[in-house]
Amino acid sequence: MAFRRFYFVASVLVFALIAGYYAILPGVRAVQSLPDNLILTKSDLSGVSRAVSYAYDAQEGAGAGKLSFRLFGLFPIKSITARVESKREVILGGMPIGISVKADGVMVTEIAQVASVVGKVRPKTGVEAGDIITELNGKRIVYIDDLNEAMADYGKGEKQAELRVLRGGKEKRVVSYPVIEEFTERYKLGFEVKEYAEGIGTVSYIKPDGEFGSLGHPINSTDGTVLIPCRGGNVYECRIIGCNRGLKGNPGEVRGIFVNPGKAIGQIHTNLRFGVYGKMDKKIDGGAVEIGSRLSVRPGKALMITTVKDAPEAFEIEIIKAMPQSAPGEKGMIIRVTDKRLLGLTGGIVQGMSGSPVLQDGKLVGAVTHVFLNDPTKGYAVYMDWMYV
Repeated sequence: MAFRRFYFVASVLVFALIAGYYAILPGVRAVQSLPDNLILTKSDLSGVSRAVSYAYDAQEGAGAGKLSFRLFGLFPIKSITARVESKREVILGGMPIGISVKADGVMVTEIAQVASVVGKVRPKTGVEAGDIITELNGKRIVYIDDLNEAMADYGKGEKQAELRVLRGGKEKRVVSYPVIEEFTERYKLGFEVKEYAEGIGTVSYIKPDGEFGSLGHPINSTDGTVLIPCRGGNVYECRIIGCNRGLKGNPGEVRGIFVNPGKAIGQIHTNLRFGVYGKMDKKIDGGAVEIGSRLSVRPGKALMITTVKDAPEAFEIEIIKAMPQSAPGEKGMIIRVTDKRLLGLTGGIVQGMSGSPVLQDGKLVGAVTHVFLNDPTKGYAVYMDWMYV
């Protein structure tokens, strides 16, 4: 009998130790994956794990200090350089905006034919749809007018036009052979171009000074391969007019229109890997929300703030997986829409929702970036650690 009791107690203790080990393991792994030069809040650190304690030694005047972690306050785990703040607060987004980004060059939208004296012909060109043209025959190209002026100077004695383009993130030099258009008697390169990339997106956060972040991913060239180098742009008021439901193989979209496109409500100054950034012209009213670190994100219930009708609303989602990222990455969280009303309205996550804030435990922890093409109820979100600038 005594042996059985001992065996039972020992089994319970072993089980408790194993359960405890696996309970604290995610927190330990999260700490071990931390890079240097983080910006954290005290509440972020308190949410890592009850078994993990920390000590912060601020260095006066340096803006950062030494942040050390210990398991049960005894066993060292890791030390990094970081800045620990009391808290970071922003105005919560979720509202749609019209975005118009001016490329630092002109974007090729399609290869076209030229109506010449011998009929419609396609000029021989090294240019491809999606290219961003930045130079023609040594002349800097920023606007379509620059391209037209450079072609107006193109002489009959010249056999080819040399262009510098951005393609696939790399700079290339290509050659085109212009053709004379019959009706204008001008040389044409045989492709269509535009200056601005426009679309609908969602604001993720706004700082008290009006600076904002949106989308959670960059605006790319027409073929989706190149982050458009931004030379500025504008933000416009946007009104949602409908929605195409997301289906398997078809992501759907929130349909919106620019309200008063002749009057911008803000400017865009940056197009980066984790979003489009700018500044609003007027103060935006809204309640403050604290930014939460990826260290505090866990699988479980959360909220997505987005607009499908007249104003931003909170919809229930589930964080299926929170990746322990030690370096910036677009796909930090996998989320699933669980809100029956949103599923009924849109089928899940659709185009135009990019940038929609993700909240967990009342903190802004990320923003929606992509939808799963094979399942519109699921998508990815980027950690606010990477997006907030």
